[in-house]
Amino acid sequence: MNPYYQMAQYKEKQNQLATNQENEIRLFLKGAKLLQESIENNDKKKIFHALRFNERLWSAVKESVDTDKSSLPLELRQKLFNLSGFIDKRIRNYYEKYESAQLEAIIKINKDLARGLLEKSKNNAAHTTQKEVSLTTTI
Repeated sequence: MNPYYQMAQYKEKQNQLATNQENEIRLFLKGAKLLQESIENNDKKKIFHALRFNERLWSAVKESVDTDKSSLPLELRQKLFNLSGFIDKRIRNYYEKYESAQLEAIIKINKDLARGLLEKSKNNAAHTTQKEVSLTTTI
């Protein structure tokens, strides 16, 4: 098989992976931002909108890790599944008590996950560059 074709396929797969990670980063940051801004403005309507967004986000996380089709390691899938349950509980507690302190943990978790994905993305980019250099020197 043509090594240039293989390189193009490899780059395409890396770009697709990067795009997925970038989308995940954006979604977690958006969830955190919506909650943070609505709490700061003490706007109940925006808080409920932010909560709904986060419910859908974490529901999607739960669905994606609750399958054997997931490429994530089992231990990580279990942690994310449990984390989504924790998020659900915080949201339910907010609906019962209307205390914004219930939402601070969600904001922190969303930001921490986005930060972790960003670091992973940077590490993957550095690793990809190293692979490209070694691949081109062998061609």
